[in-house]
Amino acid sequence: MAKSAYRKSCLYLFSICFLTILIPDSTIAQDINEKLLRASEIGSLPEVQASISQGADLKTSDNFGKTALIMAAERGHTQVVSLLLKNEVDVNATTRDNTTAIMGAVIGEHVETIKALLSSGANVNVRSMHDYTALKYAERGRNEEIIRILKEAGASN
Repeated sequence: MAKSAYRKSCLYLFSICFLTILIPDSTIAQDINEKLLRASEIGSLPEVQASISQGADLKTSDNFGKTALIMAAERGHTQVVSLLLKNEVDVNATTRDNTTAIMGAVIGEHVETIKALLSSGANVNVRSMHDYTALKYAERGRNEEIIRILKEAGASN
C-alpha cells in the first residue's frame, strides 16, 4: 500500500515537471495577455492591474486588432482607460480597419472616456478604413456635446 502511494506521488510529480517543460513561456504570456484583453473589455480594474503587474504586453490585440485600450474605450470603462494610459499604451493605436480608441468612445457616446483620451493626446483626425473621423462618427450620432468637445480639440472631417 505504501509503495502504491509512493509511486502515485512520483508519477504525479513527474507529470507536473514534464508538463512544465512542454508548456512554453509564450503560452503563459499569451494567457496573461488574453486576461488583460478580457478584463479591459468588461471593465475589471483589479484584473487589468493584475495583468499589468504580471507583465502583460500592453500592445497585444485580438483578431480584429483591438487593443485593451480600444476595448475599454468602446465600452466607456474610463478608469481602465486611465490606468492603461498611465502605463503608456499607444493612445492612437488602430484596429485592422484603422479605427482608434477615441472613435470607439465617440460611437459609444462615452464623454468622460473621450476626455481622458484627448488629455493623453488622442488624434481626433485619424481616418478609418471607411474614411470616417471621430467627428464624422459623432455627427452620425448627433451628440452635440461630443461634437463640441471634438471640434475644440481640433477635429475636422
